[in-house]
Amino acid sequence: MFKGVDKIFLGIVIALTLLGFLIFASAALGILGTGQFDVRSYIWKQFFIGIGIGTIALTVMTAVHYRIWRASAYYVFGLTIFLALLTFTPLGREYNGALRWIEIAGQSFQPAETLKIGYILALAAWFSHKRAVINDWRHGLYPFALFTLPVAGIMVLQRDTDGLLVMLVGAGAMFFATGVAWRQVLGVVLVGVIGIAGIVASHADLRARVVQKFYGSEETVRDIGWQERQSLIAIGSGGLTGRGYGQSIQKFGNLPFAQSDAIFAIWAEEKGFVGTVGFIILVYLFFMMRGFRIASHARDVFGTLVVVGIMTMLMMQISINIASLIGVIPFAGLTLPFVSQGGTSLIVVLATMGLVLSVSKHMRAVR
Repeated sequence: MFKGVDKIFLGIVIALTLLGFLIFASAALGILGTGQFDVRSYIWKQFFIGIGIGTIALTVMTAVHYRIWRASAYYVFGLTIFLALLTFTPLGREYNGALRWIEIAGQSFQPAETLKIGYILALAAWFSHKRAVINDWRHGLYPFALFTLPVAGIMVLQRDTDGLLVMLVGAGAMFFATGVAWRQVLGVVLVGVIGIAGIVASHADLRARVVQKFYGSEETVRDIGWQERQSLIAIGSGGLTGRGYGQSIQKFGNLPFAQSDAIFAIWAEEKGFVGTVGFIILVYLFFMMRGFRIASHARDVFGTLVVVGIMTMLMMQISINIASLIGVIPFAGLTLPFVSQGGTSLIVVLATMGLVLSVSKHMRAVR
């Protein structure tokens, strides 16, 4: 089943998954401080649902030839749009001000994660089919906008603007990879910047985050900027080598979302600069380089665009998560791939890794 895949990339994915689980298990101990949840259930759920089902998804996606998804890409996109729209029905659940989940039989699910796959496949199918005439606005920029508008509308209504930014950057990278003329690329960038600025200006919570970041007073830091302040305390107290695995103090009630959005700060507190750079950042960088190597040697344009979209979205999500926790940008509610709590997120990430591995099985010979 894994014959012919890029073994190095597969090894990195396995290493990230196992390392991510160890980091999550340590961060999840902070739940003990609340006295409201059973930490063992959190850890086992991450292992059995996230890693267990995710591994099955990776295996299946690796076994299936990636070109099959080209023929069904638009149907998959339509299905993921439908699932995302379910968040606006009685099945939808709102947590921490975001309407991003649906709940069925007591199990929560985040449709936006599957929407990323549908969006990537649809764009890759269209761009690869129309590559010869992609510089014609009718076949390039206009269809790009038509695919993007429903996705953007759903994500904005779900108040998932950080996730939307990740998807737009990934889609922009795919558009650029088709070899489209620079004027169209600049047009996409300009529209994207104006659109994001408009979204920020029209949402009070986003405006507050930006204002607090650059003009915040001590009062706003205690309110809106609390997450960032506590993250910086955790990272700073880790020093060069950290407090030791499992020894974080900030995860016990001081740092909100310690096992999800802010998990990088907990690892930095426990393993310090050496642990974060050596065990996380460098592994992520190697992971990205290997992924883009697969994209550059894919058998066809569709395979190249799929891998470019997947790897760029992951790269953007990782960058935003870490940058927000070290105070470079306003705090973003994005998970750290392979590491943060979230069964849906981990399943989808591992499924997309299977898709990348499927592309690697059929790469052109590398000299």
